[in-house]
Amino acid sequence: MASTCTITKCDCNSYAKCDCCQQIICLFHLKEHRDLLISQLNPLINQITILENRVKAFTAEKMIGNACETLQQWRIDCYKKIDKFIEEKSQQLTAYVNNKIDKQRDDIDQIRSKVTKLINKEKLNGQHLDSIKSKIIDLEKEITKTEQTTFHIQMQSFVTSDDLIRIKESNPYQFDLSSLSPASKTIKTSKKNWAALATNEKYLLIHQESNLCLVDQKFTIIKQIPWAFGEIWDMFWSSVLDRFIVINQNSIFLIDDDMMSMKTIQTLNKHAWCCGTCSDKSLFLATYRRGASIIELSLLPTIEFVKHWKPPETCSADEGIHDMAYNDENIFMVIENQVKRTVRVELRSSPTLNRLWSLRMDSADNLNVQIRCCLFNYNEWIVVYHDLNCLLHITKDGKLKGSFSYTPPPHFASRFGFNHLVVTTSTSINLHKIQF
Repeated sequence: MASTCTITKCDCNSYAKCDCCQQIICLFHLKEHRDLLISQLNPLINQITILENRVKAFTAEKMIGNACETLQQWRIDCYKKIDKFIEEKSQQLTAYVNNKIDKQRDDIDQIRSKVTKLINKEKLNGQHLDSIKSKIIDLEKEITKTEQTTFHIQMQSFVTSDDLIRIKESNPYQFDLSSLSPASKTIKTSKKNWAALATNEKYLLIHQESNLCLVDQKFTIIKQIPWAFGEIWDMFWSSVLDRFIVINQNSIFLIDDDMMSMKTIQTLNKHAWCCGTCSDKSLFLATYRRGASIIELSLLPTIEFVKHWKPPETCSADEGIHDMAYNDENIFMVIENQVKRTVRVELRSSPTLNRLWSLRMDSADNLNVQIRCCLFNYNEWIVVYHDLNCLLHITKDGKLKGSFSYTPPPHFASRFGFNHLVVTTSTSINLHKIQF
């Protein structure tokens, strides 16, 4: 006798065992179960399509861009080392030949002097003449030898091997500050250093002992100019102007990293500046007060006033801006509510200052030092929190990725090239290599 469907209230004859629910059910419910499974496959097809589109967006040029830049920089550095080495060897060779020539000139001068003395000498005999003739013959042989001299250069071939350059796949998004390497190089400061720092791809600009100093990638001070304009509140690089911008409480300066010359930027109204940043088109400066404003200035063709952003567009009347950093049409801001004693970071649209996201931060019991920030790799950010003795790593979508205790407490940080991070404390300026 045929059994009935095991589905409740169904009197139909059973047809087969369902692979999904493992029950013996009728043909109708078997089809119903199958349709349910198929309906769950449709979203998976959409997911597969999304993944396929992401793969289609891959390009070798985009994926290996940074790696190729590193290889090209290595090639340039190798050429420079070879050029320097060849220059040194050429100078050694030139110095050697010049010494030989100078010696023969000295020998000629000595013989000439002796001949002159003999001419004026009353008692002259054949022995004197034979001595002079012998010296001239010897000198002639040396000169002939010099004229026929050539140099044979023995060089070892430059041998390349796979071990010379090793390529290792890495995932930069897995990097967090807990894996930050110890400082590889350090510049000690003679007294407590609270000044900002700035970097471009080649140089680091620091304030050291009443001077603005330019530091190369070997962490060596290569140029400096006197600084007599008081405390520096912020400094940063403008790729458009090809200049460093330095601000103190009331003035703005342009610093040429080539000539290390200085020029003051004139603004219509005087403000007490706190911090700044710049895009490809504009310079943004925040005022140092509760209810902070942001002044926008154009960079090209001339530096001119564009807009005055005021609360509540910038922040509330009870809030101040600690720092700002620009990247890709966005401004990262550190904001403190000075009444509620709360701190947050926000990403704003640079054309409109519209908020894109906001992240609440832990607040120190006593907030005495400005909280600073800088752009990190892959559109991520680093917050320098002196009063909590730490560096905070913020993702591009506004999530806390990690934190790193730093001793002594950090004041400022800046990316130096793709693989290095510079961190300043009150006693030193430290260079860290980023290990991805």
